[in-house]
Amino acid sequence: MNKPYAATGLHRRDFLGTAAAMLAASTCVGRCPADERPPVTNPRATSGDDAYEPDWKERLTVTVGPAKADLVGKADKVIQAAVDYVARLHGGTVRILPGTYQMKNAVYLRSGVRIVGSGADSILFKAPSATTKLATNADWYDREITLVDPTGFDIGSGVCLRTRNPHTKNVF
Repeated sequence: MNKPYAATGLHRRDFLGTAAAMLAASTCVGRCPADERPPVTNPRATSGDDAYEPDWKERLTVTVGPAKADLVGKADKVIQAAVDYVARLHGGTVRILPGTYQMKNAVYLRSGVRIVGSGADSILFKAPSATTKLATNADWYDREITLVDPTGFDIGSGVCLRTRNPHTKNVF
């Protein structure tokens, strides 16, 4: 006799029992009044709940600056390192101290992290762009590129690849 469910361990009775339990649970959702739940007296943010602004004073603050900071540096990499560190410790503030910071890439923000500067004393500027051709054509799913002239590119620099459609001459 052919038993299609035997190989997977699923049985008809298990399926019917699970389906009946799910049906019973779904009917309660619409009928259970909210008044039976205890009132919320001290609302706090929970996992996946962005309804409330966290108390930033209770969270970690990491300073970034050219000197006398938790993380010392003057580039996007030190700001990104601070964002990643604070995010790993469940969020907080990255405070950018007065100084001039060269940006060769974007800072990728993380959930639960805020960045606070020092007003006009924190200057973030985009580094000059570098342009070169590819030494070999890149293809779908390639994870690396080879440049004809790597001058002006550092590890961690942001890269924008552009191409020209041979049929329409549009640049992408």
